Amino acid sequence: MDQIYLAVGLFSFCGILAWRYYSNRKKSPYPLPPGPPADPIIGSMRYMPTERPELAYIEWGKKYNSDILYINVLGQSMVILNKREDAVELLDRRGAKYMDRPPLPYFDELGFEGMVTSANNGPYFRRHRKAFQNGFTNTKCIQYQPLEENEARQLAMRLITDSESWMAQMVTFSTAIIANLAYGIEVNGKDDDFVKWSEGVGRGVGGGASASATMVDIFPIIRNLPQWLSIFPSLKLARECRPYVKNIHEKPFDIVKDDMEKGIQKISFIRSLLEERASGKVKPADQLNDYDITSIGGTTYAAGMDTTWSTTSIFVLGMILNPDAQRKAQQEIDAVVGTDRLPTFADRAKLPAVERIVLETFRYNPVLPLNIPHKSTVDDVFKGYFIPKGYIYLNRDTSTYSSPELFNPDRYIPVSEGGEGAIPPVGHFGFGRRICPGQNLGLNNVWIAVATTLATINIQKKKDKNGSEIEPVVEMTTGFVSHPKYFPVDFQPRSERAVELLKKL
Repeated sequence: MDQIYLAVGLFSFCGILAWRYYSNRKKSPYPLPPGPPADPIIGSMRYMPTERPELAYIEWGKKYNSDILYINVLGQSMVILNKREDAVELLDRRGAKYMDRPPLPYFDELGFEGMVTSANNGPYFRRHRKAFQNGFTNTKCIQYQPLEENEARQLAMRLITDSESWMAQMVTFSTAIIANLAYGIEVNGKDDDFVKWSEGVGRGVGGGASASATMVDIFPIIRNLPQWLSIFPSLKLARECRPYVKNIHEKPFDIVKDDMEKGIQKISFIRSLLEERASGKVKPADQLNDYDITSIGGTTYAAGMDTTWSTTSIFVLGMILNPDAQRKAQQEIDAVVGTDRLPTFADRAKLPAVERIVLETFRYNPVLPLNIPHKSTVDDVFKGYFIPKGYIYLNRDTSTYSSPELFNPDRYIPVSEGGEGAIPPVGHFGFGRRICPGQNLGLNNVWIAVATTLATINIQKKKDKNGSEIEPVVEMTTGFVSHPKYFPVDFQPRSERAVELLKKL
């Protein structure tokens, strides 16, 4: 009897795949964008890259002489955009057609079922989006700047005293900011429970494939397998990391509610949502229940923590690869800020070399290599190609920049000052109606970490026991979030005065 059920299940599954494959082969007077060959039923599945797919798509673009690529996998249409201007046209100017998200079963299995990032347009999405927009306005982000400055100084001190754990210190920095502004919770070092949860969440988010490309995404039916039968790596990873995701949603939320009941006064984003709800002044359409607020908190925590520490890790790599850029920025800081105080956000407009390093950090290795896919709700035509409704992936644009493989902040020096005048990178915070509402906070986090570290520390290659420099292996992780794999770094204080300033926390 079990064999009969299995046969019926397999037959039905194959039938669904066949229907999806052939129903998506719509007739159109316009051709599909080029892409790898497709087999019956499974489409181009056997050509799909498993390691650093963003790099493979760039090579496909060269092979097929097109910035727009088309892939069909198991009947699902996927369009890859390798050009910045194409992403702007489709996702910004035609945003209404492309603002939905495809299902993300892996993230659901991981515990992010309520994540607004993956929600389609509707009351739930609008309710959550409005809460984020109100919580991270420019004015609100200015209020967070003293917190960011303080945490950046603590980061610099920890890098000096414990350079072996420098990546863990980056996680601590990003976690401390998010935990404090979202929940009013102070994080005490890399051994804090909140940091451990962050590392677990980061492993789950960054350890799989790109969004909607894991086995769980391709065959969501495997989510029904019992725990002991988690034989697929992505399913096993999601289930291993799910408790950490559960913790970042529930435990800090419970702490905030407990503080409120005890009359403890702590300002935080989540507390403001709870107080607003209790005021009775919220419109019915904007009313948030506990599930809404825990989901908003979990999304804030995961998004702010993972992208910030990954980006600051790329900054460290950039300084190792281009020590001249580090020296220029340090000279600028010394001239503008001096050596008797540390940089603050008030100095930002006067530190263009630091700003260029931040821009290049975002460009050099986007922490979301393929971003979060959009989903078009209708067929479209673009540049003479038929764009069927389906998934839209945004890849990095390498054609816009000269020598894109080099970490070169000077590429942004204006032409009037003798530079290339390269345009700033876009897309690292999303596009169109899906752009991250916390982008100003994210930029501020990275900027103050970069400025404070450069003001107080020389970032150098580590030396072995023979005194020879250890050349870092430039290797990025494969996954939804990408960052450098660990490499040893020597963080030396620039002066005794710099250490004294950091100790005055």
